[in-house]
Amino acid sequence: MSVALVWLRDGLRLDDQLPLLDVARTARHLIVVAFDELGNARPTEYGHPRTGGFRQAFRRRSAATLDAALQPLGQRLLWLRQDPDGAFVRRWIPELEGVAGDWIFEPWRMSETDRRRTGASDYPRPIVDHSAAARLAKQRVTEYRRRPGFRAEAERVRKTLGSRRPG
Repeated sequence: MSVALVWLRDGLRLDDQLPLLDVARTARHLIVVAFDELGNARPTEYGHPRTGGFRQAFRRRSAATLDAALQPLGQRLLWLRQDPDGAFVRRWIPELEGVAGDWIFEPWRMSETDRRRTGASDYPRPIVDHSAAARLAKQRVTEYRRRPGFRAEAERVRKTLGSRRPG
C-alpha cells in the first residue's frame, strides 16, 4: 500500500502541480494538505491583515476546486486553517516536534547539524524539487509554443472554442 503526503503552501490548482497529479494517479492513499494563508494570522507591523478579503476568497475557491479535481482520483484535500506556528505539524508529525520557527514548514532546508539537534534527522527530504520541476515545465511549454505552426493552431482553437472578443 503506497501512501503519499503532499504539502502545498501555494499553487492550489491541480494543473499547476504536475508532480501532485502523478502522485494522485498512482498512490493508493494520498494526503494533500494546504493551509489557509499561513502568514494571514499575524498582522503587519502596522496592524493590518497581511491578506485582503479578495485574496482569501480566491484561495478558498482554489482549494474547493482542487478538492473537486482530486475526488475523481479517489483523493481529498485537507484544508487546514491558520497554523502559523506549526502546532498542527508538531502534534501529528513527531519527527518535527523539536523543530522551531519557520523551519517547521521546510525542515529539509535545515543543516544536518540542526536536523540532528532537533530530532528531524529521520524526516525525509522532498521527492520532487518543485522549483526544478516548475522550471522544467516552463521550459517545455516555451519549447512547445515555439514549434512551427503553434500560433496558427492556437488561433484556430481560439476562433473555434474561445470568446467572441477579438485578440
